Amino acid sequence: MYYKDQQPLDLPFIFANNPDENTLEAAATLSSWLGAQANWRKATFPVQFNQTPTKHSVVFATNTNKPDFLLDYPDVSKPTIEIISSPTQRYAKVLLILGKNTKQLKEAVVGLAFGHKVMTGRTASINEINHLPLRDAYDAPRWVRSDRAVRFDEFTEYPNQLQTQGLKGQPVNLDLRFAPDLFTWRKEGIPINLHYRNAPAEDALLSRLNMLINGKFVNGFELKSHDDQTVENESFVPCVFR
Repeated sequence: MYYKDQQPLDLPFIFANNPDENTLEAAATLSSWLGAQANWRKATFPVQFNQTPTKHSVVFATNTNKPDFLLDYPDVSKPTIEIISSPTQRYAKVLLILGKNTKQLKEAVVGLAFGHKVMTGRTASINEINHLPLRDAYDAPRWVRSDRAVRFDEFTEYPNQLQTQGLKGQPVNLDLRFAPDLFTWRKEGIPINLHYRNAPAEDALLSRLNMLINGKFVNGFELKSHDDQTVENESFVPCVFR
């Protein structure tokens, strides 16, 4: 039986020493891609220098700049991705991002992010990278679209996430991620058209719509079931979602 890992991703990034700009860009690209795969589990990437991996890890190395435990590892001529076992932990795997220089490290990561579906085996070399079109501003797949209206069900992560039941049902939680440089102060804000239905309940069991940013309460509104209502509140600043 297959059990999906439910734990947060904790994946160390290991460098031989202080990385240069190309290596940093490679690491940033890989962490972004892996974070997207982790999705709701969240991800952290602790940095280590010249360490021997003791758990699942990623190592960035060039022919002339390797951690000590890889000093005898064969040099490469192309951007290369390889999986090996940890030299100290039998069941830990190490993802090697290899290149003859740091520019090839970037190419290896881009090849992994865009070509992982066709990669097989323990080792893969990147022969060429087809031209990648430039991304439009604010079109990151995990961010709320800013060029059109969006539906709450576009952000659900499992079936029936927007439903709850029982006398005192559990809260329905929905995380929204906005681009960090979007500022809408002194503007109209972000309109929400919320359509919902629930069984008749006593006044003491009224539903509420609570807005939080980064887990901190900002504002809340009662959801009354007997009629439609429009709520306008100037204190409801645009960036109340996280």
